[in-house]
Amino acid sequence: MTYDISWLIDDEVIYVHYHGHTSTEELIQSFVETYDLVESSPRALVHSIVDLSGLSESLKPFDTIKAVRAAKSHERVGWNLAIMPTKSMPIELAIKMTSSIIKSRNRVFSTVDEARTFLQEMDPTVHWENMNYDVLAGK
Repeated sequence: MTYDISWLIDDEVIYVHYHGHTSTEELIQSFVETYDLVESSPRALVHSIVDLSGLSESLKPFDTIKAVRAAKSHERVGWNLAIMPTKSMPIELAIKMTSSIIKSRNRVFSTVDEARTFLQEMDPTVHWENMNYDVLAGK
C-alpha cells in the first residue's frame, strides 16, 4: 500500500499521506476509505490534509480525474488541503480539475503547518488541542 489514512483530529481532520508510486486503483481505494471516515464522523464538516510530499512519481491528471469520477464525494467534506513542498504543475492541474468536478474547496500548501494555519482561520471550531502528532511523525 502506498498511502496511509488516519484521523489527525478524531472526527474532524483526516490526514492522508501518499508515498512511493500510487496507482489509480490505490487512489480510488484511498478515496473510498476517506469517504468512510467522513461518514463515520458526527460533525457537519470533515476536513482533509493530503500530503503528497512522499510521492516518488507525480500523479497523472487523467488518472486522478478517473479516480475522482469512480469514487463518491461526501456532502460533508470541508476543506481538502494538499501538501506539496515542490510545485508540480500536473498535480496542481489535477487538483483544480477535480475540485471543479466534485465541487470541493481545495488549496495547496508547501507544509502541514501552513495548511493548519489556514484551516484554523477557516474553521475555528476544529479542536487543534486534540491533534494526534504521532500521525505526522509516522509519515
